Amino acid sequence: MSSYRYDLPTPKASDYLTRSEFGNFFDDIGIHVKPIHIAPIRVGPIRLSDIAPFKAMGKPIHVDVNVDAVGKFLSNCAKTVGREIGKAEHVLTDIEGNITDAINKIPFVGGPISSLFDAAYHLTMGPALMLTSVASGQRIDRAVLNTVSDTVKSVKTVAEYTNMVIGLVPGVGTGIGAALGAGLALADGQPIDKAMMEAAASAIPGGALGKAALTIADEGVRAAIDHTNLDLGTIMGDAANALPLPGPAKDALMTGLNIAGQIAHGAPVDTTLSQAAINALPIDPKIKKSLSDADSIAFDSAHGKPLDAVVLNHIQSIASDLPIPDIIKQQLNNAAKTGASIIQGVDPTQAMLSTLNAAVGNSLLNIGSQGLPADVIKAIQTGIALANGAVQQNKRLNQLTGGLSGKLTQAGLDLAKSNPIVAEARKLAGQGTRGFDTASGLASQKASLYDIIAVRDTFKGPDQIGYDMALSLRNGLVAHPPKPTLSPAAQAGHAITKGLQGHAVPSKQVIIKLLAVHPSASVGATQAIKDVADDRESWIHWLLRAFHLT
Repeated sequence: MSSYRYDLPTPKASDYLTRSEFGNFFDDIGIHVKPIHIAPIRVGPIRLSDIAPFKAMGKPIHVDVNVDAVGKFLSNCAKTVGREIGKAEHVLTDIEGNITDAINKIPFVGGPISSLFDAAYHLTMGPALMLTSVASGQRIDRAVLNTVSDTVKSVKTVAEYTNMVIGLVPGVGTGIGAALGAGLALADGQPIDKAMMEAAASAIPGGALGKAALTIADEGVRAAIDHTNLDLGTIMGDAANALPLPGPAKDALMTGLNIAGQIAHGAPVDTTLSQAAINALPIDPKIKKSLSDADSIAFDSAHGKPLDAVVLNHIQSIASDLPIPDIIKQQLNNAAKTGASIIQGVDPTQAMLSTLNAAVGNSLLNIGSQGLPADVIKAIQTGIALANGAVQQNKRLNQLTGGLSGKLTQAGLDLAKSNPIVAEARKLAGQGTRGFDTASGLASQKASLYDIIAVRDTFKGPDQIGYDMALSLRNGLVAHPPKPTLSPAAQAGHAITKGLQGHAVPSKQVIIKLLAVHPSASVGATQAIKDVADDRESWIHWLLRAFHLT
C-alpha cells in the first residue's frame, strides 16, 4: 500500500515535554506505557519542516507512514462520515479507541457521495447495477453479499483482506451478476492494487491452476474496454497446457470474461469476439443459433435499434433454446410478450439488453469452464469480482479527483462558515487548509472507505495533515458527547484529539504538537487526553477487580 513521507527536524533538548503518571499524552500520541504507577518519561518532538509553527532546524529525519499503520483511524473515519455531529450522548468508542456499532444510532445527514458524481459515471454503472439486482437468473446470496459489504468497511492487512475475499466472494453466487455484485461491494473497501492482486493469487486455492484462473479473470475483465483478444497461453504460461479444456472451450471462457468486463466498464458489448467464440462451439446447432441471435439482438439494441414486435417475437422463439436457467427463460418470454421490464423500475429496453448480454456471457463462461475443478471455477469468480472492484474504484477516483474535488473543498469552506467549532479547527491546520477543507466536505457525505483513502492519497505534507485533522474532528464530534462548557477553539482541540485515536504514531504526535501551540485548543486537547487516560485507568481497575486482583 502507499507510503507517505514526512520531514521531521532533529530534536533539541528544549523540545522535550515531561509526562506525569496520568492526564498527559499517554498512548493516544503513541506512547506505550504501563497504565498504573509509571515513572515519568519524555516525549520526543515531531515537527514538519514546512508547517509554519515548526520550521526545520538542522538535518531532517525521514519517517515513512504506511496506510496499514493508520488502519484503525481510517476505519473509524468510514463510520462517522455523513453522520450528524453533536448527537452522541455517551462515548461511542471502545477501550482501544475503535468506534463501536453504537455509532449506527447516529443518523446520516449527508447523502451518498456518488449522488454528486456526473451523469457519465451513472451511465457506466447502470449495466452492472442492473445485473446485481436481477442476477440474470443466477442465485445471489444477499446475506453473504451484505457480509462482504460490512467487512470491507474496516482496514485489514493484505493477508486478512485477501482471505476474506477468497472465503466470501464465491459464496455470493454464480454467474456474472453475482461476481459483479461482489465487485461492487469490494469497491467500497481498500484499494485493489497490484499488491492486493498478487496476494490473492498467492493465497487462492487450486494450486497453479487456481492462481492462473484468477489471473486470467482479472486481466480479461480489465482488458475488455480495449477489446483486447487475450491469449490464454500468454497469460497462463505452462499452466495453460494443464487445463483440461479444448481450444473452443478456452475461447468461450475468455470471451465470457470479456463480456463480463465490458459490462463492468459500462461499455456496449462488442460481438466480434463473441460471435466467433459461439460459432466455434461444438454444441447443438439450435443452441448455437439461439446464442448467436441473442448476442446480435443485444448488440443492435445497444446501438439504437428498437425492440419492435418482430424482435420481441424473435426473442420468444429463441428463449427456450438458450442454455440459461428456466427462470430467466420465463422472464424473457414474459417481457417479450407484454413489453414489461424484466427489472422493476428499469427501462424495458435497457433491462432486456442487460439480460441478453448476461445470458450470453454466462453461457460462454459455463461452457468454457466445464470440466475444471471446483476451486478453479471459484478462482475465476473471485478474479471477476476483484477486477470489477478495481474498475469501479478507478471510476470513483476519476470523479473524486476531477470536477468534484472543487465542490468538496467548497462544501468544507461552507461548513466552516456555519459551524464555529469547524472554523476554529480550520485555523489550526495552518498551511494545510486545502486538505482540511476537502476532508471536511468529504466527511459531510456518505463516503466509502475507498473514497477516504483515495482522496487522502492525493495530498502530501501539510495538506495531508490538514486532511487528517478534519477527519479527526469529524470522528470526535460524531462519536463523543459535545463539550458545551468549552470555547469553540477548545472544543475543536478536544474533538480532534479524541478523533485521532487509532492513527499512526508520527501523525498523532504532529497534530498534538500543532494543538499544543494554540492556548485554547491545547485546553481541549489536554482535557481529551485526560478523559481517555481516566477511561482506560477505570477499565483496568474494573478488570483487576473482576479477577479479584485488587
